[in-house]
Amino acid sequence: MSQAEDLLHGLDEPVDDALARLDAQASPREQAEDDAPVQCEKVIHIKYRTGDGKVLEGTCVYTVPTVRGLHMIGLRRAELSAGFPLLDDFTHALVEQVAYLEVTLSRRPPWLRELRDLPDPALLASLYGEARLHEATFRVRARDLRPSPAAGQGSGGGGSDGVGAGVGATLGR
Repeated sequence: MSQAEDLLHGLDEPVDDALARLDAQASPREQAEDDAPVQCEKVIHIKYRTGDGKVLEGTCVYTVPTVRGLHMIGLRRAELSAGFPLLDDFTHALVEQVAYLEVTLSRRPPWLRELRDLPDPALLASLYGEARLHEATFRVRARDLRPSPAAGQGSGGGGSDGVGAGVGATLGR
């Protein structure tokens, strides 16, 4: 497996799994900092030398996707897959990364306008990894602040965090 494929394979982790991994790896100091706010936007600086020696440099702005953004990512992923559910793992990862970054990079240099024209999949994987890590850091700090319902009260099946069982299960919490 090439280095690029290895990078892409490692970044194909679902967000819920990444959140659980981050929680498990957090030190007590990091856990104490969980309440520190994280901005929904992140400036990403890029300086990358391609195999032919060309230097790609610029700045882009990543924005954590909203529910609408996640929906748009799913639609774009389906469009890029052209209805082929049985793509190989490498192509599936490329489709995921392109769809995600097309929606979440609000500003980017001209050479990064068409992500599918990038000369190296490792650059795409690196941008995707940085964006998803920021999203995971942002989402790990999100909490339902409603009080937990008393045991046996209500029919919503709320969990210990005050989130309904269906919602909590969907969010992986």
